[in-house]
Amino acid sequence: MLEIMVVVIIISILSVAAITQYTKTIERQHGRNAVVYLKAIRSAQLRYYLENDDFASNVIGLDIEEVIVEIEQYFDFSISPDPDANGFTATAERKGDSSAWIKIDEANEITTGGTIYEGIY
Repeated sequence: MLEIMVVVIIISILSVAAITQYTKTIERQHGRNAVVYLKAIRSAQLRYYLENDDFASNVIGLDIEEVIVEIEQYFDFSISPDPDANGFTATAERKGDSSAWIKIDEANEITTGGTIYEGIY
């Protein structure tokens, strides 16, 4: 009976570790998907600038044909024009966690907030 209890405890510990790692892996993949979408926003912003001599102030004004609904379940996307630098910053903020975000600017510089997204690009 003792041996069975030891085996159950070991399996429980391994299961908790596996679930934790799986959750982190899924979250990082969501972050990678957000980076892909942010790069699409950046490209659309640059095209918009060439046509209008100004950057769009929101994602709706861009010619991104297909909005990836799966990504928007996890992130809120926004664009912040920077008139002083003649640029913009596009942000993907994790829904429910304002400390977890990914940003890209007109120079293709990517920054992250929250340790889960460090180094995903």
